[in-house]
Amino acid sequence: MLPPIDIDSMDLKQYMLDKKAYLRLILPDVKPRSIRIAPSKSIITSIIGPRRAGKTYLFYSFIKENALNDDEYLLVNFEDAEIGALGSEEILKSVLYHEELYGVQPKYIFFDEVQSFNDWEKIVYTLYERKLYAIVLTGSSSKLLSKEIATQLRGRSLPVLVLPLSFAEFLRAKGIEYGRNVDSMTASRIKNALSEYLAKGGFPDIALQNAEETKFFKEYVDVLLFKDVVERGRIRNINVAKFMINAIAASYAKEFSLNKNYLMLKSSGINVSKKTLYNYFLYFEDAFFSFAVQKFDFSIKKSYLASKKVYLNDTGLAHYFATQSKELGKLAENAVFLQLARQKEHADKMEIGYWKDAYGGEVDFVIKNDSKVAELIQVTSVSDPKEIKEREVSGLAKAQERLKCSKLTIITWDYEGEIDARGTTAKCVPLWRWLLQ
Repeated sequence: MLPPIDIDSMDLKQYMLDKKAYLRLILPDVKPRSIRIAPSKSIITSIIGPRRAGKTYLFYSFIKENALNDDEYLLVNFEDAEIGALGSEEILKSVLYHEELYGVQPKYIFFDEVQSFNDWEKIVYTLYERKLYAIVLTGSSSKLLSKEIATQLRGRSLPVLVLPLSFAEFLRAKGIEYGRNVDSMTASRIKNALSEYLAKGGFPDIALQNAEETKFFKEYVDVLLFKDVVERGRIRNINVAKFMINAIAASYAKEFSLNKNYLMLKSSGINVSKKTLYNYFLYFEDAFFSFAVQKFDFSIKKSYLASKKVYLNDTGLAHYFATQSKELGKLAENAVFLQLARQKEHADKMEIGYWKDAYGGEVDFVIKNDSKVAELIQVTSVSDPKEIKEREVSGLAKAQERLKCSKLTIITWDYEGEIDARGTTAKCVPLWRWLLQ
């Protein structure tokens, strides 16, 4: 009598083989990212960030760049139909099936969209405690946002933020090469690409696969609004949620006033509490739709109570919501914020804020390292030195005196040089050059 056939194990083994066969087909087209992951047996790597930003492709990029052989890694996407019917014990056996197939256990385990599996934490904890594999996770859905996946692992996880393509990655995708010294023709190509980048953004579907941006962003916003905010937050008043996403988007690169929007709704006969609006604001931030930047103040209490400036996760998304045809200065400022957010990933003690006084003096970004203000940054879309000085220097000079910071930077569209800021020198750097530093 033949032994009973374990259908599930056969299906899982076949899935593992088929997954790698599929991956071999697409790896040649996987573009490298500037983001790097360093999977380790000692800590779980959790890849977090907005939907459609390329979190899964970071797996693929790591596999490609490190030329991993099939016997070195295990890859499971928990959203695949073949996985949904399996139990956690069967998933745990996948490492044994890997050894049956290849003669060795995997060095790396890549689990994609883990939130789709009810007992994902049990599986991950069990494998992690063995200290035999470097584990990397991704996930993003209304059921469990990627930020929460890192949180639920309680100190056992190192989160890695993946945003849409940086400008440097965008240029690589366009085949534009540059070095430290850039000739005039290349500089013109880079600036032309920058205009496209600010308008279309860096979501891989648009930048790499030429998706039509209006259609892409409409679908993106609908999924984020209804899945990540309304469904997840169990929101009954969908109109208020729609109002909030538009209010946040309209405030990008500006201060967001919760009270102003509360009064606007109240005047329209819509009764909703400020606490509810604040919770909605946090829902959009949790879904990586927007980022909130606190006002800098040496008083933590004053900083916390002040209005926050908001930025969106991509300049293309900001352009999609734009109420005016020309918002180059705001788009440039949003691009600078996103690049600072990328830098912050590699600097544990870096903080990003903005500064404003009661007399209209303002600085777009205050960069704090540890307890010291390290740099003040203004962003402008103009290039004429006289116009730059009139618009940007006053706020820098005031902040420099108050915050005792000597490094002043003005990011311009095209002007490079130095400008006197009331006895202190401000360095002017073109936006394209600053983004490529």
